[in-house]
Amino acid sequence: EAQEQRWRLDENRGELMGWIDLFPFSDGPERVHDAIFMLSDQHRSPYALRRLLETIPQSPADTAFVMLERLAADIPAFLGDSQWTSAVLKLNTLEAAVAVLEHLSEGRIPGGDGFHLSSELTRLAISLPDFHRILIERYLALPPGNTRRVLEMAMDDLPGEDNFMALFEGNVQAPHPFQHLGRALRNLAISRRPSEQWRGAFEEFGLPLKGI
Repeated sequence: EAQEQRWRLDENRGELMGWIDLFPFSDGPERVHDAIFMLSDQHRSPYALRRLLETIPQSPADTAFVMLERLAADIPAFLGDSQWTSAVLKLNTLEAAVAVLEHLSEGRIPGGDGFHLSSELTRLAISLPDFHRILIERYLALPPGNTRRVLEMAMDDLPGEDNFMALFEGNVQAPHPFQHLGRALRNLAISRRPSEQWRGAFEEFGLPLKGI
């Protein structure tokens, strides 16, 4: 019926987006995929479904992750859309963080200028210690290039001896290695933790150098 009444598909004044926006809050949010594939290609683009990407992270994290990964599998254009990546990272789970890292490492999602993506990876590595460990392992396994640069930007703001030694190993052959290690050196003595008072903020605190 909607295909016959094109006004219902108009993203600005039709019924489509208001209807799809409610799917993450329904009893069967995964059914959104069936609804999406009733649409034309034009209305299945990441841009046309951008409001859906804003609402999916409000579902339970495990359900939202499955929905976002299926969207990308069924419509690969989502992998190239930064809003899809942001939606996955908003889930704040180890599974979601590792998935983005894997997609990035395999070249399936773009790193762009690295600033936003690296800051999100830093945030998750502080909140999820297991992800910090996986981030270090992946950084050491990657060859020099843009993807490794994004991971390095994320690790520049992370504390810990293992983090510093990984960056040191990654930069030891660089023409001016210590130009890239200044912040990492600082983070040997200063660490960060999520603030108990301000959601999304972090507190810095000193580390005993004798313990390093």
